[in-house]
Amino acid sequence: MCIRIPKGGPMEQTGPHEMHGARQEQGVLRAIRELVFGAEDGLVSILGLVTGVAAGTTDSKMVLLAGVVGAVSGAISMAAGNYLGVKSHIEVLQRRLSEEAESIRRYPDHERVELINYYRERGLTSIEVQTIVPAVMRNQAFLMEEMAAHELGISPGELEAPASKAFWIFTAYIIAAVFPVLPYAFFSHYLAVRVSIAGTMIALFGVGAAKTVYTRRSWLKSGIEMLVIAMAAGLLGYLAGRIVHL
Repeated sequence: MCIRIPKGGPMEQTGPHEMHGARQEQGVLRAIRELVFGAEDGLVSILGLVTGVAAGTTDSKMVLLAGVVGAVSGAISMAAGNYLGVKSHIEVLQRRLSEEAESIRRYPDHERVELINYYRERGLTSIEVQTIVPAVMRNQAFLMEEMAAHELGISPGELEAPASKAFWIFTAYIIAAVFPVLPYAFFSHYLAVRVSIAGTMIALFGVGAAKTVYTRRSWLKSGIEMLVIAMAAGLLGYLAGRIVHL
């Protein structure tokens, strides 16, 4: 049994244009996690890979080959892992929703009591509860939305198709990997290492700063945070290459 939570309540008064804009914004917000995750991992992982290889060899073609192979295999692995993980998560949520739907069908009085207790805990008066609960119980779709959100802790965004999440991670990873890899195709080995590191640092700061368009945080603080954490991780890859070279 497959149950999807409706995205709008029965008493929603928002106009069609506002609803469309809100849904578009929700879609972007839900993609931010995958975009940031894929971009950060593509930058850091591939920088660590190419810098580690560059520390062990002076052959730029070898470094370039390792970077391209690493970027493609890494993006595929990340996307596949994300797809399977999200798909498994959705299957678990769908099972819980199915069980909740069965509980509503078989034990409506029990669900009514749970709603009453929930609304009272939220501070609603007895008169408000007496008005709201019957209205919710009459609307099965809205009842499922309420129980899923408040009892199971399931939000509509968690039930979205895993393929779209995997696509965003794959795309962000591949694009981000260009920054640490591309310099080895155009510059000498010595210069390519430095351009690769500098370009990746700029890109990392840019990713951290760009996400504040939606997070509303300080762009400078967010960019520095992303840069510091990611470069610390990338440094480990460089040290690993140096240790192997020794």
